[in-house]
Amino acid sequence: MNNPFIKPGKRIETSAWLVPKIREEVDKWREEEYIGASETTKTLLRFWFNEGHLIDGKEFQYYFCQREAIETLIYLFEIKKIRNMRELIVNYDVKKKLAYNPHEDLFAKYCFKMATGSGKTKVMALAIVWSFFNNILENNKEFSKNFLVIAPNVAVNDRLRQDLEGGKIFKNDPIIPPELQNYWDMDIILEDEITIRSTKGRIYLTNVQKLYERTKNLEELNPIETIVGTKPKDKTAYELILEDIKKNEDISIINDEAHHVWDPESKWNEFIVKLFKNYKGENKKFGFQLDFSATPKKQNGNLFEWIVTDFPLADAIINRIVKYPIIGEVENAKETPSERADIVYRDYIEAGIRRWKKYREAMSKVGKNPIVFFMATKTNEAEDIRNYLETKAEFDSYES
Repeated sequence: MNNPFIKPGKRIETSAWLVPKIREEVDKWREEEYIGASETTKTLLRFWFNEGHLIDGKEFQYYFCQREAIETLIYLFEIKKIRNMRELIVNYDVKKKLAYNPHEDLFAKYCFKMATGSGKTKVMALAIVWSFFNNILENNKEFSKNFLVIAPNVAVNDRLRQDLEGGKIFKNDPIIPPELQNYWDMDIILEDEITIRSTKGRIYLTNVQKLYERTKNLEELNPIETIVGTKPKDKTAYELILEDIKKNEDISIINDEAHHVWDPESKWNEFIVKLFKNYKGENKKFGFQLDFSATPKKQNGNLFEWIVTDFPLADAIINRIVKYPIIGEVENAKETPSERADIVYRDYIEAGIRRWKKYREAMSKVGKNPIVFFMATKTNEAEDIRNYLETKAEFDSYES
């Protein structure tokens, strides 16, 4: 077993084509003590990774995978100044495996492949602080001081809310050095709770569905509405968020569970591109898009081309960050023909639920909760299974 706080001696071979050369350069840059970085960036990196920290009386360190993720972002954006997919491919696709669509290659976009449980939210917080302080203290407008954090569903949104509400993660975690505390000036905007601006920066947190523009079609209108028109309505959350964001000088996007955002034609991507175009004007700046996911794959099973770090579940287990899973076998299981994965694999799903309930009963005596993983080969299959699990009473009080 490896130490989760130091660079692993051996890793699972990555299938993300950009990662090997990026790792090599970031390792060298770390050894050279971050040559070329701003003084603000160096102050942050030294505080995060070289100084001792206590949380609730216990020693705290960032996992190496978290360190590598934020170092990689800083290296690519601040040192190498890479702002699009073309530059990533030219610099790091040594095996000439990747291609890109120039019509979709509009801005800096990086994906961090990190196993569930390896602390993606902490890396998001580090990225926000690094960008904010370089904007404010270095007066470098390439960096954003405003951020839109997008969750794919209510469960993920609620989890992020627990860390962000009231700036909790920035107060409780060793993220902001004491000498920079007085410069931290940030509002946290949850859902459609838009407030009067009183700070230099803003973090917006929203569920992606809130960003979709929904309009009634004729079949949904009642007879009175078809004659006199629909009554005036309050602005939607989408309109409120977009209206407020457009007032900012800059914006960067952070997508959690970003395997939901793979399709360029999706409403999610459509919104981001629309936002980017709003920031093409004078005195406006679109910073970067950061995608975090344990499984950043497209519908066809291919990995995102813009993955820049890779820390898979196997590495998380080897490095003692997550527990080794128990993999069970199901006897006499049948697969029922269907277009829905939850129907095809119903025998396996129900077997998993039964085993989870058994462990839940045993572990409740010591105040612990077991976790069950249902792994699928495609994103839409995973969504079918998740939707089915959300109908089960057993999971009413649990995140699925």
